Amino acid sequence: MGKRYYCSLWYKQQNDPVVLKADTSEIWVQQWNSHPAPDLYHTYLFTCPIPEGVRKGGAYPDYVSLSAQPCNNVTTMVPIHREGILKNQLKKKGKYAVCVKGMDFRKDISHRLIEWLELLFILGAEKVFFYKYSVHPNIDKVLNYYTKQGKVVVLHSNTARRPAQ
Repeated sequence: MGKRYYCSLWYKQQNDPVVLKADTSEIWVQQWNSHPAPDLYHTYLFTCPIPEGVRKGGAYPDYVSLSAQPCNNVTTMVPIHREGILKNQLKKKGKYAVCVKGMDFRKDISHRLIEWLELLFILGAEKVFFYKYSVHPNIDKVLNYYTKQGKVVVLHSNTARRPAQ
């Protein structure tokens, strides 16, 4: 990707946001297609890390926005809901499930996987289905934890692959 992105953390008591460089990861496995066409959509994970000083101070941002320029005119600010605030709103929405493309990589992204799963559950996902081939041991631990909670279903390589015809 090569392009930098920036997170703006907005606080109701401040006029200007706290601007940070976003962590950007492309979610693409070369085995899918080692030379994808330039017009093919790619999936990226943007993470806006909250600085240590902010976390220890207990002041959480009220909104977050993402932009390609650090001082861009922001047109979209996503509200940050603390635990419990969004749950009453979810009763109005139907539950849904998420299916994840076959996981076949050794990189340890367990901490990001936890963040993503927790966001899905906050947004109302009832179950997340994973097709798993080969993953880092820490990802296995995360999947096992959520499976025991009844929130994740893992289809292993012997059940996820289509039988030969």
